[in-house]
Amino acid sequence: MNILSFKKQDDFFAYGPVVSNNGDACLYIDANFPYECERLICQKGDKKTVIFESLFIFSYAFLNDKILFSAFKDESNTELFVSDLEGNIIALFRKSGKVTNIRTNGNFAVYERRIGKSSKVFMFDINNIESDIQISNNNQNAYDPDIAVDENGKVAITYTVFIDGNYRIALKELNEEQIIISDKPFPCITPSISAKSGGGFYICFVSYTEGRSCEDTYLRHFKNRERHALFTNYTKIYVFVYQDGKLLQFSNDRNHTIKGTDYGRYPRISEIGDKSPCLIFQKYDCFQGETASRKPKIVLLHIDDSFSKETVLSEYEIYEGYPSSVVLGNDIFVCYTKDNRKTGWNVNGEWFDMENQIELGLKKVSIDCIATTQTLQSHCLNPHPTISLEEKAVRKKRDDGKILAWGQTHCHTNISICQRPYDQCPDFNIRLMQDVLKCDFGTITDHEYNQWDIDIHMNHKITNFYYFKGKFVSFPAYEWTGSKAMHEGGPFGHVNPLYLEEQGRMDFYNPTDPTCNGSTLNKLWNAYENKKIITIPHHTSDDMHTYNFDFFNEKFIPVVELFQDCRGQHEQRDVIGSTDYKKSDKGWVIDALKRGLKFGFIGGGDHSGIAIGGVLADELSRNAIYEAMMKRQTFASTSISADVTFTANGKPVGSVLKTDSAKFNLEVSARAKISYIEIVENGHTVSRNSVSRKSFSYQWSANTNGELNFHYVRICFENGEVIWTSPIWLEKK
Repeated sequence: MNILSFKKQDDFFAYGPVVSNNGDACLYIDANFPYECERLICQKGDKKTVIFESLFIFSYAFLNDKILFSAFKDESNTELFVSDLEGNIIALFRKSGKVTNIRTNGNFAVYERRIGKSSKVFMFDINNIESDIQISNNNQNAYDPDIAVDENGKVAITYTVFIDGNYRIALKELNEEQIIISDKPFPCITPSISAKSGGGFYICFVSYTEGRSCEDTYLRHFKNRERHALFTNYTKIYVFVYQDGKLLQFSNDRNHTIKGTDYGRYPRISEIGDKSPCLIFQKYDCFQGETASRKPKIVLLHIDDSFSKETVLSEYEIYEGYPSSVVLGNDIFVCYTKDNRKTGWNVNGEWFDMENQIELGLKKVSIDCIATTQTLQSHCLNPHPTISLEEKAVRKKRDDGKILAWGQTHCHTNISICQRPYDQCPDFNIRLMQDVLKCDFGTITDHEYNQWDIDIHMNHKITNFYYFKGKFVSFPAYEWTGSKAMHEGGPFGHVNPLYLEEQGRMDFYNPTDPTCNGSTLNKLWNAYENKKIITIPHHTSDDMHTYNFDFFNEKFIPVVELFQDCRGQHEQRDVIGSTDYKKSDKGWVIDALKRGLKFGFIGGGDHSGIAIGGVLADELSRNAIYEAMMKRQTFASTSISADVTFTANGKPVGSVLKTDSAKFNLEVSARAKISYIEIVENGHTVSRNSVSRKSFSYQWSANTNGELNFHYVRICFENGEVIWTSPIWLEKK
C-alpha cells in the first residue's frame, strides 16, 4: 500500500512510518512547508487521522490499541502522551528531560530519557503509566532500548550502554541485575530482542569489525585508530539466545556473526512461520565503485545452520533507524520510506532532483518458509580487555569566570554521499561527541546538495533535541560546498554556516545552484545579514577544494578550521600536524594572516568526527558560543581537550592590543603529557620549549615590530596530539 508520495516542489513532506501490531495501520509524521509544526498521522486503509500537532514529535509507537508518543514542550523537556487511534488523549505525564526511541511490547513500553549529556532507559506498564522504572544504571549512558515478553511471562530489555569507554550491549530481566552480553573489543550498538518459542529470547546487535588502516590520518596512536575505525570499517550482526540465565550461540560459526550481514545496521529479530528466527535489517552494498553512493535496502535473513536465505523487502530507504516491521505467521508487514531521488556530488545531488519522489509505504511480504535447523551451544563471554575510546576531559574553574568549551563544528552523516556505508547517523555522531570526546557543543554539517526540505528539517529537529542550555549546545548547520561553483568570481571553497540564534530556523543555500539566493559567498552573507550565523572555511589549502581568501567578511568569518583529521593542518607547509593529503600552493592560513586578515582557529572532524575546537564562552548557550567565536577566543585541537589560558598584557586569546610591547602568559592543564610548545610570531616559529609534564605555565615578552604582529602557540603532546591557540595581535599605538 502506497501511503503517500511527494516531490521537492510539493508544499509538504513526510517521514518515519511505523507499522501496527497487526499490520493494518501505520503512524508517520507530516508537515507543510514553509514549516510551522509536525503532525502525527495514523493511517488505516484510506482513512487518515491527525493524532497530534507539535513543533516536534520525537518518537511514537503503537501500544496495543493505543498510541504512545513524545512531543516538544520546551527547549529542555518533552511530554509523553497516550491516545486512542482517533487522537483522543487518554493520559499525559511530564518528566524532566526529552523522551525518544520508544519501543513497546504487550502492555510494556521502554524509552530513552535525555537530560543534557545524560541518557537513561526507562520502562512502564500501561496499567501504571505514572510509575516508570529506570532500567539502566545511573552512572552509564544508555540508548536504543528494546523489550520482549516470553511465553512464561518473563520481561527482558536490551539496550546499548557506554561503559569503560566503549559501547556495549546490556541485558536486564525485570527485577534482575544488568549484565553485559557483548564481548567484542569493538563498539557494539543497536540491539533487538524478541521472545523465543519454548521460553527465552533471541537477541541481536551490530558490531564494528577490526580497525582498518588509518594511515591517511595525522593521529595514529591506538585510541585514535579505534575511534577512526568507527568511520572507516563495515559492520556485522551478531545473534544469540538467552535462556534460563545462559547465553547460547549458534554452533556452526565460531565468530557468532550471521553471514550476509556485512554492512548491516539496525537489525530487528523475530520468529517467522515455522518459528525459526529471522533478521530484518538495513544493508548497504559493498563500498565499491558506483555502489558507494547508494542508500541502504531492507533485507530479511532466515537464521539457521546455513545462514543462507535472503529476501529483499525494500530496495532503498532514506533515513537511518530500525526498519518498522511486524511478523504474523508467514507474512511480514514492513513500513518503509523509499528514496527514489537521484544522488551524487554537486549538480548531481538530491537538491536538483525535481522529478523523482520520496514514497512512504506499507508492504506485505509472504515468505515461503523452509525447515530450518538451529544448533545451539553455550557461549562463554570472552574476557577481552575493553578498548577505551574515551577522552578524559579537563574541566577547571577558571579565574576569568569563562568556560573553555570543546566541541564539533564539522561532522558529516550518511545523508552526505561521500562515504555512506561508513558514515554514521546523526544521533550516533552526537552521542560520540558527548560520550567519547566529552564535547560541550556539536552539530551536523551535511552537504547542501544532498538535501531537500525534508533533510533540512531533520537537521533542525535533531539539533533541537540535543540542545540543553547550560549542559550541551547543538545548533542547525550544513556544508556550503563552493569549490565547483564557477559563477560570479568562483570557485569559492567550502564553508560551514552555523546557526547560533537561540530560536528559529536557518535557510540553506547551494553554491552549485546559481538560481538560489546564497549561490556566492557575498550573496550568502547578504542573506544571513543581521543573524547570528558564522560561516567557517575549512580544508582551506586542499588541492581540490582550496578556499579563496579574496572572499573574506569578518562579520561571518571570525574563525577558520585550521586542522582536520585526514587532511591535516592548513596552517603552513612542513609544520606539525601535516599529512600526505595533496595540498595547494594557495589557501594557507598563514598567508591570509600575513595579508592582515584577522581570525581565530578551530578544529573539525569532517568525515570522522574526531578533531575538535575550543571556545572560551561565558556560558553553554548558542548566543554565548557565537559571542566567543566573534571575539576569536578559540582553539584548534587534533582531538584532545585541555584547559588553556593564553593572554597578552592580561587580554585574552583573539585580542588586538594597541601597544609597543606585550608580556605573554600561557597556562595549560591536560590529562596527557605535553612534550613541548612552539611559539609562533608572524608565521615564524621563534622558539621551542620542552615541557615533559601535564600542567605548566610559561611567560615571555615581545615587542611590536612594524604593522604585522600576530602571535600564537602550538602545544604539542607526547602522543602526537596538538592544540593551537588562536593569535593575539599587537599593533603600534
